[in-house]
Amino acid sequence: LDKLQETEKGADKKAAKMGRRLLEAKNVRVLKTEKNLNTDNQIVNLAKSPDFVVATQDQGLKRLLKQNNVKLIVLRGKSHLELI
Repeated sequence: LDKLQETEKGADKKAAKMGRRLLEAKNVRVLKTEKNLNTDNQIVNLAKSPDFVVATQDQGLKRLLKQNNVKLIVLRGKSHLELI
């Protein structure tokens, strides 16, 4: 998000800024992972813990998360979030 705020313009920059504020306001932790592993699979494995909730609009990742019974937050319309 920091990189997007620095390099992007318009709506992308605004979305990155809003995302950063949301992460800070909700005290969300960002986890570092190994670069050579599949990111979606790493997210699914981490999120199997009952303490985790994943927010994404990525269709493939959403499908994997649902198959593994992981809590998921998705955007509904332009201004509503839904916990699945």
